[in-house]
Amino acid sequence: MQLHSFRQVIFGDSTQTAYLMLACALGLLLIASCNIANLLLSRAAERQKELAVSAALGAAPAQLHLAIFSEIALLMLCAALAGWGFSLLAVPWLQHYLPDVLPLAGFQPLHISTLLLALLLMLFLAAILAFACSKLLNYQQLQSQLASGSKGGARQIRSSTRQILVYSQVAISGSLLLLNFTFLFNATRLMQDPAVFPTSQLVSLEVRLNSAQPLAPAQYSSLLSDLTSRLAQLPMVAGVSRAMSPQQQASNTWSLVDLASNQTVLPQAQIVDEHFFQVTQQPLVAGQDFSQQQIKTSANVLIINDVLAQNLYPNGSALGQQLSFDASAGAESAFTIIGVVKGLKKPGASTVPPRVYRPLHSGNSFILAVKDGQQLDRLQVQRALAQVSPLLLIYQFEALSQQQSQLLQGHYLTAIAALILTILSMVLTAVGLYGVIHYHVQLRRQEIGIRLALGANNSRIVRLLLRDHSLPLGIGLLSSVGLVFAISDQLQPQLQQILLQQWPSLLALTITLLGALSLLALLLPLRACLQQNANQLIHQQQQGH
Repeated sequence: MQLHSFRQVIFGDSTQTAYLMLACALGLLLIASCNIANLLLSRAAERQKELAVSAALGAAPAQLHLAIFSEIALLMLCAALAGWGFSLLAVPWLQHYLPDVLPLAGFQPLHISTLLLALLLMLFLAAILAFACSKLLNYQQLQSQLASGSKGGARQIRSSTRQILVYSQVAISGSLLLLNFTFLFNATRLMQDPAVFPTSQLVSLEVRLNSAQPLAPAQYSSLLSDLTSRLAQLPMVAGVSRAMSPQQQASNTWSLVDLASNQTVLPQAQIVDEHFFQVTQQPLVAGQDFSQQQIKTSANVLIINDVLAQNLYPNGSALGQQLSFDASAGAESAFTIIGVVKGLKKPGASTVPPRVYRPLHSGNSFILAVKDGQQLDRLQVQRALAQVSPLLLIYQFEALSQQQSQLLQGHYLTAIAALILTILSMVLTAVGLYGVIHYHVQLRRQEIGIRLALGANNSRIVRLLLRDHSLPLGIGLLSSVGLVFAISDQLQPQLQQILLQQWPSLLALTITLLGALSLLALLLPLRACLQQNANQLIHQQQQGH
């Protein structure tokens, strides 16, 4: 027996999903922060002359640091305002199109806590980036630079700093790509699961009685039986079952005891008629289907699915075995198993639950199987109801394929979110790597020019720079794999299974994308250098261009 809190039953894994989405958002924030840090460090290195003038005119170190912080904070504020404006546009769209999957009815983009969190995060990042840029400055050198009249070369970002930027971006981006691909693989597997029972030609119907005075039970039952016969006579209908849609079936769990082993089981239960398994295309594995007489008398017989049969009787047959609500009541009140049916897997479910079926008409609910190539609309059903009785009205008419889409809506959202996060990760990583490598290539223009003058070809230059960046790229990729497997215990079981089973494909896809991005980030700035001759590269570097 398993106990679950009401919060877990109602919200399910929403808390864990929210934490994972927050982790992905923080990962994107870190990648963006690395990109901004690289740009700001490059800008600080290029502003040495400007800062030297300020220092010569009497600016104190604290004033220079404050100026850098103010500039960064202003950029952060503009970005925060742009993000807030985007949320104003995105939240109404989510509330309108995804109210069940992502309920945001109470979300307010202008809530004071949201604004305070954004402000604190903005100031925190601005302070860290300003501190990193300030570490690049040498105040005394700035003062003496103008006093001596020397031009002075631009201060360069240290090689270790550049390698840390490359390593951090690859590690974070690789982790995000592995996680996003895991989510995407899992969502795709669930959406295209061939084990899910076919729903393309099935329709769910529920009727209501439009009468101020209720009918007698026998009269109402006779009316529904006539409606069943009338629906079956429609030329486009292949079969009719008086049962609820298995996709809308409420969670009705029975506590049953096997009289032979005294083992207690908690299968899901559903009441069906003699046409249910034929309409839903669930084949019998063993035994027989319900008869019309068993339906009328509500006989104490059951049909169980193969999952429950395997759990209860792994080494024998389930036919003829007896299950009871109360073992002390004796065999007279027990249910006898007369058949075993193939388990029905709902869309989006990772497993097939144990289930029992009892013979009984399911009130005013129907499942209709439509013939191939035919269509059944609401008007045709309404006409059939009117021919039976004017008191009958359609309460619900819905194709099971539409119900399937609703059940898979969360997985559609997961796939879309994973795809968007993947694209954002790749774009941010590409921009960051391009910035770091472009800066590195510009610093080595004179070396590249000298090597070209000495006879080195373009491929040799490319291999040289690839070798210089291969170490941080490799270490970053290995770190991302280790990080993902370190947090894999926090993932849902089906995600852990995907990660373990598909890790070669996930790793190959991640390596391919990051390798392509890294190669593109290297070739673009290097191409501009290689299009010039060696003398131009040497003279540009000497002149400080």
